[in-house]
Amino acid sequence: MNNSGSRNPMWPYYASFALLAIIASILFGGIKGMLEFKNGMEPDMEITLEKVHFFTKDYLKRWYQRLTVAELPAETPLPSFRLYADETDLESLDSNLPSSGKTQFIQGHIDIDTPPINSPMQFRYRGGLGLHWLYKKKSLRVKLPPYTTYLGERQFNLVNPSTIYTIADWLSYDMSKSVGLLTPDYFPARVFINGNTNGLHFFLSRIDESFLRKNNRMPGSIYSGDTLYIPDPFGADDAGMTELMFPDKDGLSLMWRDERLWQKDASRNAESSADRRDIKKLLAIINNGDPVEFMREYKHYLDKDKFYLFWGIDSLVGSFHHDLYHNHKLYFDPYKGKFEPIQWDVRFWSTDAPIPVY
Repeated sequence: MNNSGSRNPMWPYYASFALLAIIASILFGGIKGMLEFKNGMEPDMEITLEKVHFFTKDYLKRWYQRLTVAELPAETPLPSFRLYADETDLESLDSNLPSSGKTQFIQGHIDIDTPPINSPMQFRYRGGLGLHWLYKKKSLRVKLPPYTTYLGERQFNLVNPSTIYTIADWLSYDMSKSVGLLTPDYFPARVFINGNTNGLHFFLSRIDESFLRKNNRMPGSIYSGDTLYIPDPFGADDAGMTELMFPDKDGLSLMWRDERLWQKDASRNAESSADRRDIKKLLAIINNGDPVEFMREYKHYLDKDKFYLFWGIDSLVGSFHHDLYHNHKLYFDPYKGKFEPIQWDVRFWSTDAPIPVY
């Protein structure tokens, strides 16, 4: 009887080869993630063994989570957003992040179950921080065709939750809406891309003309003030992205002195899209050194009650994401002739944040 097969089994070789293949795959995934981070976030980052270990461990953790995560429930009260696009177009979005993902819209189709809508659409990635576009799960900007809206909006965001504390962001927006502040819609939703789950996202309104219409407000100017992730008007950054805060000699952001650091996102009509007299007037009021004249114009051009409510919520939650340098959105109501705040990114609650005085 020939027992050579049992005396020299091949299975240990196959098992060793499989184990080596798994280790090599994990190591490759970690190095790939590290290079993607370096390319997208820190081009000057030095590659070290410690960093290889960190990114490999991170890849292994995500790989394990994908294998062990529970299946999605068949029924859920959350709306489901199902996006479909050509795989080649998806690869184009990922080809040279972050610019490739945020400078082009790709064609696709969307199917939403609650409230139901089935329509062609375009989408791209959105968001300044790497958590929105660097990893497999992205934050998305969806654009519907003309005369097609979802919850009264032609464009909207599906945002990748940054941390578990995103639940507090949901509460911040609900608080703002309950006291009558202009506030975007914000709620959790499931997202699928080409039939594959992309996890939990949060629906977030885009602040534009449709946002004003759904809130029954007159079309008017909307400005975004943000020095962290806007094109640099001073020519310091040829790439068009900067993390300079542009402080003046007193340490105050030039956003409160120079209207070029305010992006105009909406206007009363096409003819007024380039008219920036309103934001120039606001900055002139802010920088008026005469306290009597300042108070007179402040009462005339700013909706005090809305600003007090906004500052109150900002102080109550101790937000340190909305600050002196970014995440400001303002609406100028041409009917009232007054500015009022739009609640935006009052998030990352803290008990240690100083009471805002701006």
